[in-house]
Amino acid sequence: MANQRKDEGGSTITRNLRVTEGLAAGLAITGAVLNALGSITGFYIWLVSNSLWVYVGHRRGMKGLMIQQAVFGVLAAVGIVCWRIRGIS
Repeated sequence: MANQRKDEGGSTITRNLRVTEGLAAGLAITGAVLNALGSITGFYIWLVSNSLWVYVGHRRGMKGLMIQQAVFGVLAAVGIVCWRIRGIS
């Protein structure tokens, strides 16, 4: 259990979960930058990021995070459809 530590609340957080959190955050920021620059790719990246955050929320028992990120995922999918209808890529 060398790759595990206790957080402030006393629960065990594995190294893999911390890496997943970092990856999800990095992807979310990348998606925001791409979206701000007018690229539909940002929405696709957000779908991946949102899925990772739902997983993190599940592993940490954070229903609010899971619901929020699931809704954000649906909104990213709506964004993809809307941008495709308008011919934005």
